[in-house]
Amino acid sequence: MAIHPGTVEPLAERTRDLHAAAQGRLLGVIARELADGLDAPGWAERKLAAVQSLHRTSQRVVDELGKAVQLDVFGAVAEAYNVGHRAAVAEVGAGVRRGACPDR
Repeated sequence: MAIHPGTVEPLAERTRDLHAAAQGRLLGVIARELADGLDAPGWAERKLAAVQSLHRTSQRVVDELGKAVQLDVFGAVAEAYNVGHRAAVAEVGAGVRRGACPDR
């Protein structure tokens, strides 16, 4: 009995959600940085100086995302293994009950 790909699709949803959340956080940081003092004299110079701060903040978000994704990937692999193992055990058990296993 093969496992339908749809069975494991939920395992990828968490990673997608983490990326979407990180993207939203980064866009929010960028929007706030750009909007601050937009009409003030020297705005462009200050924004250029703020790029380093923005880079550090963005790097923290990306680092957090990397850690979260790594944990989720490990979890997804473990869950996929467990789903496959349970399916294999069920299939072997069904074969034994039907007398398909000649050693029994």
